Amino acid sequence: MGGLSPQWFAAAFLFALMGLFIRWYIRALSGVKNNPNSPAKFSFAYWWANNGKMKIASIFATTVIVFLCLRFSYEWFTLAPSMVLAVGIGIGFDWFFAFMVKLVNKKPAGIPDKPAENG
Repeated sequence: MGGLSPQWFAAAFLFALMGLFIRWYIRALSGVKNNPNSPAKFSFAYWWANNGKMKIASIFATTVIVFLCLRFSYEWFTLAPSMVLAVGIGIGFDWFFAFMVKLVNKKPAGIPDKPAENG
């Protein structure tokens, strides 16, 4: 595992999850406040009910990405693996994933919303 102990990776995963939770909390604070179904104050239960499946998938994906990025950090980025890097990956991966989803779903210019009827 690149000279790093399993205990080190376990600690790095915890730091990455802290970064992921920081990102989610910031996103929850900046969410749409005028939705009549959302509570006036932050509610963890409401947040979990609306985002649970996506958050579990994000945790698993972050775990894989953290392992790969920390294991190969020096080979890919010439960065020494560190806990700061783990937190950065935790914060940045969710943002990067959301950016990629927006990029993939973006419609190129000149393409109509629906195909023309042949008639």
